[in-house]
Amino acid sequence: MHAGVDFGSTLVKAVWKKTEQYYHFCSTADYSLEQVVAVLKENNITEIHAAGIGYEKIAEHFKDFTITGRIES
Repeated sequence: MHAGVDFGSTLVKAVWKKTEQYYHFCSTADYSLEQVVAVLKENNITEIHAAGIGYEKIAEHFKDFTITGRIES
């Protein structure tokens, strides 16, 4: 399963489809980075379609995921 993740300079935001009509959203505005990673794993996310400028600073937290998409540094 995959999620779209925006690695911003201050926030990380993730969204993925839970069911045909329902999307799940998780952000470091509401959770710690470790909690966001845990929620992604709990929802069987294995692939991240990435965007944003902040990935390099926190890459080690996402080592268990396959990262695709455009990452701007």
